Amino acid sequence: MLANQSTAKEKSNVTSDQNHNKGDTSSPLQQIPGLQGIRVNVQMNYALALQGKTQVDSSMGEGMVSHAWEITNNYSSKGKIRLDYHEPSFSLDKGKFVVKLPQEVIDEGISKWVRALWGVKGTLSMSMQNQVYNLKFGDLEERDKVIEEGPWHIGEKYFMVQKWKAFSDIDVSKLNTIPIWVKFFNLPKHYWSSKALSYIASAIGKPLCLDNATEHQARMSFAKVCIEVTPDHTLPASILVDKGDGVLTEISIEYPWKPPCCEECNVFGHYTNRCGKAKKTENKKAEIQAQVWKKKAEQSLKKGTTEMNGEMKTDEVEHSKELDRAESLDKEIVVNVEVCRSFERASYGGIIRLKNGFPVLAFNGLVDKSFDSNEIATVAICEGVTIMNSLGIKWFEIITSSVYAKGVINRIWKPPWKCLTQVRQTLKLLHTVEEFVCSHTYKDGNKAAHYIASDLSFAESCIVFPQDFNVDLDSICTADVI
Repeated sequence: MLANQSTAKEKSNVTSDQNHNKGDTSSPLQQIPGLQGIRVNVQMNYALALQGKTQVDSSMGEGMVSHAWEITNNYSSKGKIRLDYHEPSFSLDKGKFVVKLPQEVIDEGISKWVRALWGVKGTLSMSMQNQVYNLKFGDLEERDKVIEEGPWHIGEKYFMVQKWKAFSDIDVSKLNTIPIWVKFFNLPKHYWSSKALSYIASAIGKPLCLDNATEHQARMSFAKVCIEVTPDHTLPASILVDKGDGVLTEISIEYPWKPPCCEECNVFGHYTNRCGKAKKTENKKAEIQAQVWKKKAEQSLKKGTTEMNGEMKTDEVEHSKELDRAESLDKEIVVNVEVCRSFERASYGGIIRLKNGFPVLAFNGLVDKSFDSNEIATVAICEGVTIMNSLGIKWFEIITSSVYAKGVINRIWKPPWKCLTQVRQTLKLLHTVEEFVCSHTYKDGNKAAHYIASDLSFAESCIVFPQDFNVDLDSICTADVI
């Protein structure tokens, strides 16, 4: 009985498909080249796509691609959320589409999110003015709960909630005070009072209030205090409390969240490395320092040319300096450098000349395939330091993108020089040192080469050794090899 019903149903589906195919000859999809004759079970395919499934067995049935229009209309008419098309803009500079959401759409999303986060059941209205959200709670208890349990975080953004004050405007660009929650551990029991905690919390900033558990001593593992801090305040990991009998008790401190702070603007709300003002200041300092180094280099070249009585040109003097440095190297270490992008190649030996005339120590040797980039970085730095010592250079800088290599070098050798992990940090170093070593791995790519090439214009003498040649050396070096 069941088999007969199934067979009848299959015949009915086939007849329906055939009748539908006869009426689809004028479908716009069938007029597109390449789509004629394509057979799929569109209804099943669409249903499975909604369930996150991508593979469809074609033996489950046949249909025409043009059925997709009907399927779409059927689903949109069954209560599914209908989406609208909004024309995006295109950035020629970035080469990507740029989508900008209207503020009312963002506000609607934030309102739904904070309502779920706070568990608000009463009314909650929201408006925005000068980058500050004004919230109006229908339930005062819910309002007080939101204020007390803060600060809140939406994504990576800090959401500070405080009571509204008449004739008081908040300027987020000048946020020089901010409340944070601070946990105090190892507190003696007789310090669990509002007066005692006020003294202790004052070591961090201005105490504001206690949380409910601390106020009612419902949780004795730590005290939680809301403290107002400024960008000038330090946030120590512990403080010492004098009991009065000459014995000092250490109180451990934990911060569930530390506000982002800009040293350049001396305000909260953003970090220094993301501050436009700080970048402008750094670029201005770099330009000034570049002029200083340029004048210094010109004076040095002029002096060298004068001493040679005009017999040698400036570029010949520079070439002579490079040859002198090359001759001081151990001949067994110096090898020619091939521009190679093989992952199996990494450093040791060789001198090439930068486009700006400075000597560069480069490396090119086969490395065991079992080595990872961190091991290659460590070996490369050790080889470089050995060569630097053979040149008589006792103080220099090492810059490597490998945190692992940095840790190994600093832990084993405990050197007097610095080992950093960011190529960008050369901008700061090159203003204070005359000799340094710079190392970078393939993952920095040509961006690292670009920074190195631009940074070296400030230095009087330097040695660079890439950890492998996935970086295009032609972008920073001349083709000739010394």
